[in-house]
Amino acid sequence: MKRNNIHSLVKSEQAVSVVIGALLIVSIMTLAAVQYQNNIIPAQEEETEFEHNREVRSSLYHLRSNIVASSSSGEIRTTPVDVGTRFDQQFIFGFLPAVHSPNPSGTFETYNVSDEEGLEVEITGAQGRGGASNYWQPTSTYEYSTSFANYSVDYEHFQDAPNVKYENSVMYDEVETASGTDTVIQTSQNIVQGNNINIIMLSGDIQTSTTQTVNVQAQPVSAPAQTVTIYSPPSAEGGPLQITIPTDLPQSDWCDLPACGGGEGEGILNEQMASQGGNINDFSYGGGEMTLRFQADETYTMKLSRVHLQTQNDQSVTPQIESQYVAWQGSERISFRENTRHTITAQVRDRYNNPVEGIDTVAVATDSNDEDECIGDFVSGTLGGIAGCPDNYQPGEKTSGENGEVTFFYDTPQVQDDTSINLQIELSKNSAYASLQEPGFRVASEESYESENLQTTN
Repeated sequence: MKRNNIHSLVKSEQAVSVVIGALLIVSIMTLAAVQYQNNIIPAQEEETEFEHNREVRSSLYHLRSNIVASSSSGEIRTTPVDVGTRFDQQFIFGFLPAVHSPNPSGTFETYNVSDEEGLEVEITGAQGRGGASNYWQPTSTYEYSTSFANYSVDYEHFQDAPNVKYENSVMYDEVETASGTDTVIQTSQNIVQGNNINIIMLSGDIQTSTTQTVNVQAQPVSAPAQTVTIYSPPSAEGGPLQITIPTDLPQSDWCDLPACGGGEGEGILNEQMASQGGNINDFSYGGGEMTLRFQADETYTMKLSRVHLQTQNDQSVTPQIESQYVAWQGSERISFRENTRHTITAQVRDRYNNPVEGIDTVAVATDSNDEDECIGDFVSGTLGGIAGCPDNYQPGEKTSGENGEVTFFYDTPQVQDDTSINLQIELSKNSAYASLQEPGFRVASEESYESENLQTTN
C-alpha cells in the first residue's frame, strides 16, 4: 500500500514539473515577445522611415531636375514620389503578428505665392534686341505669377526628417531646431549664370496627403524656353535691367557678402555678384522677395518658361498661354527689288518669348509716307481686303505653324522711284504687332537695286 502511494506521489510531482516547465516556457516566450515588440519592432520601423526619407528626397531632387528639363525640352516629365511609406508586417517567432504603428503619411503640395502673398516675378529695364525689340521696352514692367513646392512627412520614430522645398530652381531642406528654423541648400541655382538669365515660373494645384506613391507630372505650359537677347540700358534710358523674385529662403542663402549686407558665407548667388566678377551690381532683400539689379550697358541672353505640376490622376486641363507678340525673323533692313516675290518670315510668341502654334496673323504693307496707300500684294491676300486698297491683295493671312512661324510671300510692284514701306504683321486676336518698319524696308527700282548690289560687291 505504501509502495503504491509513493508511486502515485512521484507521478504527481512529475506532472506538476511539466506544468511548471510549460508555464516557464510560456512566460519566457511572452517576455521575449514583449521585448521584441517594444524594442525590435520600433527599431525596424525607424529604419524603414529613415530609408524612406532617403528615397523620397532622391525622388524630389529628380522632380526638380524634371522641372528644369521640361522647361528646356517642352516635354512632359513624370516623377514617382513615395509621399508616405508602409511598414511590412512582422511576425514574432514566425507566427505571432507584431503590432505596428500607423503607416507614416506624407504631404506634397504646391503653393501659389503670387495668389497667397501677392508676390510675382517682375522684370523692368529690359530693352529687347532683334525680334524681341518691339515687345521688351525698358520703361515697361513685366509680371509673372509663380508657385513653390513643399514636402513634409509625419514619422512615428525618425524625428530629424527635414521638410523639403523647391523654389526658383533651388531644392533645399528646412529643419526645425530648438533655436528656430535652419535651411540647407541641396542644389545649385539656374537663375543667373554669367550673362545668361533663366527663370522658370511654376504653377500647380497639388494638395495630397497619403501613404502611397504619387506620380507628379511636370507639364510644359510655355516651353521649350527660347533664348532672346536683352540689353540693360543706363538709368537715363530706363535701365538698368532689374529682376524681382519671390523667395522663402533667407537672404544669406542667396547672397552672403558684404555687398549684400552679409559676411563671407556660401550664398548661391555670391559668384554672380559684380564684386566677385559677375553681373549683378546690387542685391536687395525684404518682404518675401529679392531684387537683382544688373550692370548697365551690358547685353544678356534671357530664357523664360512656365511649367505646371499636377498628379498623373489629375484630369484638370493644363493652363494655356495666349500669344503676345510677333517677332521679325529676318534682317532688320531689306531692299526688295521691284516686280519680284519675296519670303517674309516671322514668329508668334507668348509673353515668355516662346513660340505659339495655331495663331491667325495678318500682314500689311503700306507706303511709309502714306499709310492709306498699300504697296504690293501678298499671295495669301484678298483682293480689296483693306479699305482704300481695292487693287491690292492685302492683308496677307497666315496661321502660325510649328515653332510659331508664319511665312508670307510678298510680291513687289513696279515703282518709278525707291519707295519706303511699313510692313506690319499683326495678331488677329489683339492689337499686338511687330513693327517691322524700323530701320525700314523699301521697294527699290531696277536701276537703284542693281546699283546698290554693284557697290556692295565692289
